[in-house]
Amino acid sequence: MNLDALVEAKLISITFSGHNQAELAILDVTGKEWLILAEQVDDLFIDEMRMQNLIDEIIFIESSTLLSDAMKKSIYCLMRGEASINIDFEWEPFKDKIKIIESGALSVLEIVPLYGAYILLLAKKINILKIDQTKGVETFSDGR
Repeated sequence: MNLDALVEAKLISITFSGHNQAELAILDVTGKEWLILAEQVDDLFIDEMRMQNLIDEIIFIESSTLLSDAMKKSIYCLMRGEASINIDFEWEPFKDKIKIIESGALSVLEIVPLYGAYILLLAKKINILKIDQTKGVETFSDGR
């Protein structure tokens, strides 16, 4: 999935519902609106949220994929609630979570900032939608 249109885009809002759902609103550099809709959110980490949040990169994993060591480290820190130099790749809850993600049962979305919010989101279903007032909604994920 090519999400290059979201490089240097602005993360403008994050909304949560009581049903383990999250919605991230984004405005790309051309002024087009995007929504990231996450359902059955398993875990979420947001760091350094600001009034202005510029995206450098979005990493989206929605199917059976072997995770990089860097992504595994991010997930480990999410689960532990803190950054850690020493990663215990043999910690059973961590190994279980990685198996679930690599099986495709959980999707991963990571937003790396140029400035502002870093986000790591794990959810059973994540849809990335481009809102075009003339063409309607274009879906960039299968939404399992």
